[in-house]
Amino acid sequence: MENKLKKLMLIEEENSEEVTEFLDSLRQGTMPINEDEEEFFKELELDSERYLDEEIDKLEDPEYKERDPSEEFLQNYCKETKKKTIGVAILSVDIVGSTKLSKRLPQEKYVKIISLFLREVSQIVYNHHGYPLKYIGDEIIAYFPGPDTRGAHDNALFCAYSIKKYLLKILRPLLMKRDLPEIDFRISLNSGTSMITVAGHHRSMQHFDLIGEPINVMKKIQSKAEINSIVVGQSAKSEAHKFWSTKTQEIICEDLDGIKIYKLNISV
Repeated sequence: MENKLKKLMLIEEENSEEVTEFLDSLRQGTMPINEDEEEFFKELELDSERYLDEEIDKLEDPEYKERDPSEEFLQNYCKETKKKTIGVAILSVDIVGSTKLSKRLPQEKYVKIISLFLREVSQIVYNHHGYPLKYIGDEIIAYFPGPDTRGAHDNALFCAYSIKKYLLKILRPLLMKRDLPEIDFRISLNSGTSMITVAGHHRSMQHFDLIGEPINVMKKIQSKAEINSIVVGQSAKSEAHKFWSTKTQEIICEDLDGIKIYKLNISV
């Protein structure tokens, strides 16, 4: 594997052997699309700066496409496999305190921050072979279907790490530089078999969606996360590469009906 990708966690993580072993295990379908981490984050930073400085007009973006890769993937999956269920790792990123933020800022500035957040997080999801499933206000829900069970979990966890790094190391300084408030977040990750369904009606709006216990549990455990942290469910912890298990710490919660959750302690 290229040394460029090995820069990823080696600077911050103390046990470089564990990191190297994990990165060496990456293969087609789990290797980030842009393997050069430094270049990828520079692109995110440049895009974020241009967006904040209004060099990019979202409503007049020449690269805007009425295209939904998730829609295409789920539709093709159903046609090819004849299945109505799919095993996925699923991830949610939510801004903390967005209601208060909307009251503090003029609407235009608030919308700019939320839109930028969704824009760049979506790029990170794509870079780790995921699909944004839906945007709900200031939250993005994404899923990772493969290339296999372990690969899906590695992609999702790798993505969660990258999102945390972008939000803390890139977006936060850019907002502070422009006298805009910092944003806090919570990231939650779970996995399992979800049902594929078509939500809505063709006369108004409809799209392929995922529904089921993995998503419900993901939302439930997110509320237990500390600000600016990542929490994962038991299945996500056990199915991924062992590197991720060494970075988890169980969170004791009495009101989760026996559901085990873990904080992902990884430096960015």
